Amino acid sequence: RIKMPQVGLNIRLIIGVVISICCVFGVGISPANAEPNYWPTDGWRISTLEKQGMNSEKIIRMLEVVREKEYPVDSITVIRNGYLVLDAYFPPFKKEYKHKIYSCTKSITSALMGIAIDKGYIKDVNQYVLDYFPNKKIDNIDDRKRSIQIKHLLTMSSGIKTEDNATSKVKWGNLINMMHSNDWVEYGLSLPMEQMPGEKNEYSNIVSFLLTAIIHKSTNRDVLEFAQENLFSPMGIKDTDVKWDSSPSGIAKGWGDMHLKPHDMAKFGWLFLNKGKWDNQQLIPEKWVNDSIQGHISADSFWGTISSKYGYQWWVNPNRYYMAVGYAGQYIIVVPEKKLVAVFTGSFSPEKQNPLTSIGLFERYISLSVQSDTPVPVNPENKAKLEALLGEIAKANNL
Repeated sequence: RIKMPQVGLNIRLIIGVVISICCVFGVGISPANAEPNYWPTDGWRISTLEKQGMNSEKIIRMLEVVREKEYPVDSITVIRNGYLVLDAYFPPFKKEYKHKIYSCTKSITSALMGIAIDKGYIKDVNQYVLDYFPNKKIDNIDDRKRSIQIKHLLTMSSGIKTEDNATSKVKWGNLINMMHSNDWVEYGLSLPMEQMPGEKNEYSNIVSFLLTAIIHKSTNRDVLEFAQENLFSPMGIKDTDVKWDSSPSGIAKGWGDMHLKPHDMAKFGWLFLNKGKWDNQQLIPEKWVNDSIQGHISADSFWGTISSKYGYQWWVNPNRYYMAVGYAGQYIIVVPEKKLVAVFTGSFSPEKQNPLTSIGLFERYISLSVQSDTPVPVNPENKAKLEALLGEIAKANNL
């Protein structure tokens, strides 16, 4: 029996996959490019790749590559036109497990900021950050620090010398130091300034935490409870299906440490693809969604140049899609013009943390599999090959 490991497993004990691909078994099928006649609040409806205008050969090859290369991918979920067309789980990860989504959390934090502004708790993104913490003892205050606004936190251009990411001299150095401090907000805001706010994007976990600190202070609510009431519950994401760690003072870790199921990660991507609308509710203002996915500032990821711009805690890729990105291979990728959402979870070790792995799988296989806005014919040879592949991986899963 294999024990479920923490995300970050370096060596695969079993290569295989539990997978439900609707290329083989599909119900609730609708024509490609048709508006879905449902919202996936109670769960995703299943369709086939071909019915949604996708080439199953590309998907077959992707699954073969994952197995052949022994990539530490835990799951791959693909939504096209609002229907589930691929749902793969690689042992020991299972469909019913919540996965640590690392920095994909940041995009959810940003959405919660948009909701808090819409509900009047916060005026707008131009508010000065220090104004929210008048009773904190903050060091290194100067005119630059006084001019930090919420929008600078959202775009990671605060100007604070945080040195708290995976490529810092000491990996996650000041993030770790902050978590050992008595007051996380005081620690983060007391770090010295490096440049004027808005001048440069510098990836920072601490500034994402300051966002949840502002939400917590402004709403006088536990941020997870605020998220459950205003975001998760309306989408049918149960309280028991979300875990989000907090600071000792009860402020949610805005940079990460959220756990979600892949299907619920896909719901969040689908919400953004639909401009913040879910069923008959506008959960996130459309303007906030549009602002969030605009490239406000040039940014290069520390995993490599996977993006040329950064929005409000979203990476904006030059290939006409945007994504929430998390350490160890977590992705929520949204392609509006293709009505496509792809979710990857993984347990890549730092030395294997290469964006060309999961993003390469997405761009080379998933994205290119979209061929038409109408259904495409089923290839009998591909159908047989897929059935054989499914049989092999199902057998591996039962070992």
